[in-house]
Amino acid sequence: MYAVHVLGHVKFMEELIRLKKVASNFTSLFVSTEGARGTPHFGMKSPEFSQPYEDDVAAHVSGDSDDELGERYSYSYAKAIGSLYMAKMARLQPQFRFLSTSPGMTLGTELTKLDNPIANFFGQYLLLPFFYYTGNGHYVDFGAKRYLDCLKGEGDFKNGHFYASAQGQMSGPLVDQSTFAP
Repeated sequence: MYAVHVLGHVKFMEELIRLKKVASNFTSLFVSTEGARGTPHFGMKSPEFSQPYEDDVAAHVSGDSDDELGERYSYSYAKAIGSLYMAKMARLQPQFRFLSTSPGMTLGTELTKLDNPIANFFGQYLLLPFFYYTGNGHYVDFGAKRYLDCLKGEGDFKNGHFYASAQGQMSGPLVDQSTFAP
């Protein structure tokens, strides 16, 4: 899970910096997820790394973690590790900007396009519209705007921080997650 969702971004960014192929106003934006700080709407708690911390992170990175909770949790842990990595890079390379941002509960993506036609219908035509009309989801253009706001610096985005929806939400304005995420 880590290799698919984090490693490519990390290696590409590190190589650009190493080869001095970035401008002085370089911003690296990691695509994270609300799941990296927990999603109560889906009954998912925030990823909690066991002690020793380094060993648990290494197990998730290598794919050796005993993740009996399933793929959704593996994804959340991978994105949490990616967000922590961006915070580390902000400390190591303070001349550049490193941000992690969640697009939020973005409707109109491949998220609910499943092999099972009944589940696909339920997700596409019942669940996602329900999230939208209850204010817990938004369309792709709103999710994309979150990325652009961070990249353009439109807002008070602090270097190394993770931004997503407010606590208990999956849509709405971006909020610094350091105020309530572990």
